Amino acid sequence: VSKRRAAASGSDLPEVPCRSPDVRKAVAFALAVATLVVPAAAADAPDETVLALVSPGTRVELVRLDPVSLAPVAGVPRVRVGIQDLPWALSPDESLVALGSMRSTSLILVDLHTMQAVGRIGTAFQVALAWPERNRLLIFERGAFRWRLTLVDPVARRVLLRRKLGEHGDVVAAA
Repeated sequence: VSKRRAAASGSDLPEVPCRSPDVRKAVAFALAVATLVVPAAAADAPDETVLALVSPGTRVELVRLDPVSLAPVAGVPRVRVGIQDLPWALSPDESLVALGSMRSTSLILVDLHTMQAVGRIGTAFQVALAWPERNRLLIFERGAFRWRLTLVDPVARRVLLRRKLGEHGDVVAAA
């Protein structure tokens, strides 16, 4: 690359062209292997899909996508989840997902095998979720001028405990 082209691109370092046919062959081989192996791996695991939140317009849907094409999987229902999108947590056995929202005062539970909403639990605005046990879901909530830690039984679909974390102050991070 000429110094003029390097200067025009904003780089002080000149581009070094690859002249070695061995390097070009190695790159071509790696690309060919990747092209053949990735689709083959996906074909070996037809039940593997990617869960995604898709927003076609104003509503949010939980959908299963093909891992290679990222197209919706035919025949698998979409779950309308309203404005529930983040935060989210998988159940310990990964059969359910809890979807919260900083824009809504409820939490929605979705069965990932049937792809159907199976419950809704009233909460404050959710900031973070954790699902450590089958019947214990922890929610970090933001209420009116206060932070709370809420313990929910997602099996019974009820709030078990709410603890105020403080009247004033800010939370720097939640995990």
